Amino acid sequence: GWDGDGELADLQVLNVDEWSWEQMNPTGQLPAARHFHTAAMVDHLQFVFGGYDGRSWLNDLWCLNVETMMWKQPTVAGEPPPSR
Repeated sequence: GWDGDGELADLQVLNVDEWSWEQMNPTGQLPAARHFHTAAMVDHLQFVFGGYDGRSWLNDLWCLNVETMMWKQPTVAGEPPPSR
């Protein structure tokens, strides 16, 4: 995300049972701080694609396993979409 001064690499989770926010501390290889990214959930995996890191537009793909709270950068085939 972005706080108006710079990119953030934090991860906030909203507990919808209690309507409270919690900051998580995932492990693994962490993606660069960014904003303007896109994200999608598939089962227990949160995929994050692209964004802006304050210097350049990104076209990388990251995956967060929300059960283990571990990031990884999956290996994918083919030409990725252009940076966005």
